[in-house]
Amino acid sequence: MDWLDEARREWRVRVVNAYAGADAHEGLATVSATLESASQ
Repeated sequence: MDWLDEARREWRVRVVNAYAGADAHEGLATVSATLESASQ
């Protein structure tokens, strides 16, 4: 998940919770992440 690593660096946040799931039948993926300021 390069996009998540890039967001962490650019926005100076950390991931406190993340989920990724896939529906093989539809060929879709669902991704969500909860972020908070890295200074906390």
